[in-house]
Order: sequence, then C-alpha cells, then structure tokens
Amino acid sequence: MNLLLTVSHHSFRIPESDWLRFGILLLVLLALLQLVRLVSRTNKYVLLFIVVVGGTGLMASWVHNRNEPAFLTPVVDILEPWFPKRVRTYTASSSFTPSEMPEAMRAARTAVDAAVFDA
Repeated sequence: MNLLLTVSHHSFRIPESDWLRFGILLLVLLALLQLVRLVSRTNKYVLLFIVVVGGTGLMASWVHNRNEPAFLTPVVDILEPWFPKRVRTYTASSSFTPSEMPEAMRAARTAVDAAVFDA
C-alpha cells in the first residue's frame, strides 16, 4: 500500500505535456495492435510483408541517422558500409567562418564570386 501511495504522489509531479505524450503513445500502440489483429486475420504473408517493410525502413533510418538503441550499435556498425552516409550541407545561414570552410566549398565559392563580380 505504501508503494502505491508513493507512486501516486510522484505521478502528480509529472508535467501535463508528458502525460499528453504518454496518452498519445498509448493510443498509437492500441491502434497498431488493432491493425496487426486485423491484418493477421486476413493473410499471414501480408502481416509478414508489413513487418519486414516497416523493420527495414526503421533500420535504414537508424543506420542513416545513427540514432539506434545502444544494444543494436554492433549490428548497425556492420550494416553501415552498405548504406548512404549523412553529409552535412553548408547553406548561407551556416555558422562557420571562411577559414573553417571545406576546401572544395571554398573553391566553388571563389569560382562563383569570380563569375559574378569579374563579368
């Protein structure tokens, strides 16, 4: 009983936004469960296809962004060479000085400046 009172006391300190996120997560999980039940009644291969495509997409996202769970890092390290790497792009709003600019970027900028201002 004491544990129940302690849990209820601590639950009042959780912000409302976290309760909202938890509620949305719970609704999404329930909807996903209902979808799996619906698809599993129709054809097992359809369910297998959905799980494989979804799992492949999730794994590709993890490999590309390197935000996988810690216990999957060894698996992602093995798969990483076969997936495209994320490349940082430089835009006009990037916060770096010209001395920090990569050499290829500096050469391209010099060529553009020469074409625009020397014409």
